[in-house]
Amino acid sequence: GSEPTNVNSEYLIPASSIHDVHGLAVDVSDPKKVWIASHTGLYQLSNDKDLNLVGGGRDDYMGFSSHPTDANIFYTSGHPSTGGNLGFQKSTDAGKTWQKVSNGAGYSTVDFHVMTASAADSSLIYGWSRGLQRSSDGGSSWKVIESSLNQDQVMALVADPQDKNTIYASASNFGLLVSRNQGSSWQNVSEILSGDTVASVAINPSNNQELIVYSKKLGLAKSSDGGANWTKLDAPLTGSLVMHISYSRSDPKTINAMTANFELDKTIDGG
Repeated sequence: GSEPTNVNSEYLIPASSIHDVHGLAVDVSDPKKVWIASHTGLYQLSNDKDLNLVGGGRDDYMGFSSHPTDANIFYTSGHPSTGGNLGFQKSTDAGKTWQKVSNGAGYSTVDFHVMTASAADSSLIYGWSRGLQRSSDGGSSWKVIESSLNQDQVMALVADPQDKNTIYASASNFGLLVSRNQGSSWQNVSEILSGDTVASVAINPSNNQELIVYSKKLGLAKSSDGGANWTKLDAPLTGSLVMHISYSRSDPKTINAMTANFELDKTIDGG
């Protein structure tokens, strides 16, 4: 039809529930639309109530990232429903169809468990699967980055939206780490989070000094100074583990958070 694919209802299949969530992204242009990557495909939630399964793909999207500026482009990795690994995939029609772009680096086809695309340089994409990989050409080719990060199970990976060289990572028991050289070396962001388990991280797309994390020690917390100091957020969801946090790019006061028991919570006043 003549409608743009991102509003075409043909590829949206009504769904009643969701399980095994691996990724979350507020739509780049519409803060009322949220994309949820799962064990059985990609879902779209619109207006806080309409949940739909997107397209025909039922693959396990272990890794998921939206393009930082183009609402129709998504990246995924993980496992096909038939078994094996997906490599690095891209959709240019808001999840309706997927194309494999690359196997990733190394000896076998990769299954990135976390991914992030840089808003400061959209050709720059990172993925982690038993080690950190980086692409500088939009995912066509990948390079293994040797660093201290490769020894741990990374839970979150977030590129700084304004500085193309800066990226944050978190995992069990080593707090929140930052790299200022595209992943080659890492240091602790904050003594407050040192040794903590940080399950999720998000950065305000229009202010790279504002970060939100969910950590074992602090629960849901916010920093306004690049991660040096943290303030606990008095949110009802702080009792349950927050696995994914996503800011709206078009309205950064709108933030969504997905808990481990698949409850989606939202703030429209910056937390």
